[in-house]
Amino acid sequence: MSPSTQMSLPSFRRDTQGALRSYLELGFHIETGLFPVEECRALIERSHRLSTFQDGTMAPNNHPHRSEPLIMDAFRNEVIIQVMSWMLGGGVAGLQTIMYFGQPGCPGQSLHQDNFYIQAESGGFASAWLALEDVSADNGGLCVYPGSHVERLLDVEPVVEAQVAPNQDSNAQRLRAVLPPRRYACIDVEVPAGSVVFLHGHLLHFSHPNSTTDRFRHVLLMTYIRKGQYFRPGRSGREAVDLGPEVGR
Repeated sequence: MSPSTQMSLPSFRRDTQGALRSYLELGFHIETGLFPVEECRALIERSHRLSTFQDGTMAPNNHPHRSEPLIMDAFRNEVIIQVMSWMLGGGVAGLQTIMYFGQPGCPGQSLHQDNFYIQAESGGFASAWLALEDVSADNGGLCVYPGSHVERLLDVEPVVEAQVAPNQDSNAQRLRAVLPPRRYACIDVEVPAGSVVFLHGHLLHFSHPNSTTDRFRHVLLMTYIRKGQYFRPGRSGREAVDLGPEVGR
């Protein structure tokens, strides 16, 4: 079991430069209370209209912003876009959204770097992981390796003991990143509903399985890229999303 953390990090809303320094050192940032609990509940309710919830598989749903205006509103959240513009060093475009339901028993995702899939320039791509309910290691929380974002894109290896489940993406455990010789300590990130975990594209992290019998882990993942950056469209058809003329400037 990895040590858990309730890290005291500076807030971008109160100490922009301190928060940016912390992010550049650690490779991740936690902004608590960014979304009201009522809005999180509304997003959960709206997510239950998505096809992969309706068909009972509860597999991650790609690009829900394309069909659900409330999810697009979250994607366009001005605080997130402003933080992304500071972290990525320029104007930003949206890239992808994924809704994770994470019902009890759902396997976690193996150790990876998000940019392994995107193939953007290091520092030009990042993710915003919005917890729509309280998240801990027990119900599928993240475990991150602070400082590991300084690594290149690492080699990967097949996961021999991979669990294949209809409620998880087929790539979730197919491959895992090979830890570099340099030692990094892994810490669990436990956050209340409405928190956003910002992740550098090269940060090593994984998610725990949901080992509870009665707690879901609804999470909306939103990814962003510096305008003009190359990215790999992938099998889901990623495309740059214009977030509005005034956002991220």
